[in-house]
Amino acid sequence: MIMGGGKRALFFAGIVLGLSGFAGGAVKELPLPDVPAEMKAPGERAAYIMRHFWDGMDWGDTTMTRNEAFLEQNAVNFFSLFPHADSLAVSAAVDTLLVRGSADSVAVEILSGLAGQYLYERESPVWNEAGYEIMAREMLACAALPPEERLRIEARLEGLAKNRPGISDSWHATAPAARSMKPSGGRISACLCFTTLTATTATILSGNSRPTAGYRRR
Repeated sequence: MIMGGGKRALFFAGIVLGLSGFAGGAVKELPLPDVPAEMKAPGERAAYIMRHFWDGMDWGDTTMTRNEAFLEQNAVNFFSLFPHADSLAVSAAVDTLLVRGSADSVAVEILSGLAGQYLYERESPVWNEAGYEIMAREMLACAALPPEERLRIEARLEGLAKNRPGISDSWHATAPAARSMKPSGGRISACLCFTTLTATTATILSGNSRPTAGYRRR
């Protein structure tokens, strides 16, 4: 289904605020790793969490790999960590995800769609073009990616290449914390959602508590 800009903004705001219409309680989230105590730097902690983010996922269990709500919740939690580590750490984490996930081509297709929906779409609360480019290039190297999705990714990358020069260590500039979404006409601002995410992620990476996921469906 193709949504206009205003409808997409409402949709993404609803995801973050827990207003999406899923009955039956919260969607299950993967248990996150305990970060070694000796890791103090936020970037190092973020890299560790991302690298082990999917450790609790059973890629042979189709009740998990084909569950779009489950994958969506956990993928968004995963994406929310991208701005807090360098591009090499993000690339390594995505590679780990796809090496495991390639056991189920349907799951790979779903994850690719979610990357486009949340990292590529500007209305998304975790919009991150450089993060999408990393994810997309790793996706293209995955043999399990369906041909139709491959063409879609290539078209998006072509569009990104026309708008900016590429990824560097300053790639954090496109991260949510570095920008704001201001209301325009009838569109909903996601500024409060970003504030909530930033505070939650700061706690995760500070070492003051065990990491918990950044977004939560209800």
